[in-house]
Formats: sequence, structure tokens, C-alpha cells
Amino acid sequence: MKSGVSMSSRVTRKRFLVLFVAGMMSLSSMVLTVPTAHGAAKVSKSEYQAYIKTMKSLVSAESSILRKYGSVTGDNYSDDETMYEVFVNLTPEINRFIGRIERVQPKNSTLRSIHNLYVAGWNLQNEAVLLSLQALEDQSYAGMAQSNKVLSQGRAKLNEYRARLQGLGY
Repeated sequence: MKSGVSMSSRVTRKRFLVLFVAGMMSLSSMVLTVPTAHGAAKVSKSEYQAYIKTMKSLVSAESSILRKYGSVTGDNYSDDETMYEVFVNLTPEINRFIGRIERVQPKNSTLRSIHNLYVAGWNLQNEAVLLSLQALEDQSYAGMAQSNKVLSQGRAKLNEYRARLQGLGY
């Protein structure tokens, strides 16, 4: 924390309403849905199924992150101090998760390209959490707005990931 002022003393001095977009995307909602679009895929069905099986192994870790994130955002927001503490404790978990998804390296170049969108999306989600922490420390509406912007960019990458994965048509 900056200038030796504790978060709790700042919160009691000035309540800072956080309008943090509850917008992290769920892996389970992305890879466990049935694709609807058909595309001219350069991915065999067996490559696709192997990739989905690998990604399903990450659902539990992702769900844990999203549950903790959701516990202090949107309608569940209670105060800045609680959000700050949850985000501080969540950051290492997000970093471990990103490390796990970065280790997934599909051999198929099309799948690898699609997977890289997922990695980029989660890196942006992580950046948004870090920006939120800084905004909470600084009690900065502009900082929180920047965090929301980055969160939205991450969500867009994750939506593109989902669309392209579904576009494979399996």
C-alpha cells in the first residue's frame, strides 16, 4: 500500500464505489458447449477431441478463480477492502492458471492459433485484476475504468476463442 496508509483507514475515510465489470469468461461455458457453426477446419476430429480433453482438465482451476472473482464483483461487491484482499490472494492463483494454459501447445497450427486467443484473453483478465488492485490502492475511478477496459478486451479475446473453436464444426 502506498504512503503507509492502510486500505481500511482509506475506506473509512472515503467510500470508493467500485464499478468493476463482472466479466471474466468461463472455460466450461466455452469448451463444453456444442459447436454450432461449421467451418472448413484444418483440424481433424481426433485433434479437436484431444484438445478439448486437455482443456476440460483445466475447468476446475478456472472455476475456482471465477468463483472467487465473482464473490467480490458485480452484485456481490461489498467494499473495497474485501475486494482488495480477495484480488491480492487471487493473483497467484491466476498466474498459476496462466502457466498451465501456456503449457498447452497443440501441435496443429490452427488449434494452436485458437488456443493463443485463450491465453491472450486470460493474460488480459490478469492485467485487469492487477489494474484493479492499483486503482483500489489509489482510490482511482480512472484506474478502475482502465481496468474495466482491459477486462473487456480480455473478454473479447475469449469470445473470439469460443467462436473460432465452435467454428471448427465438431
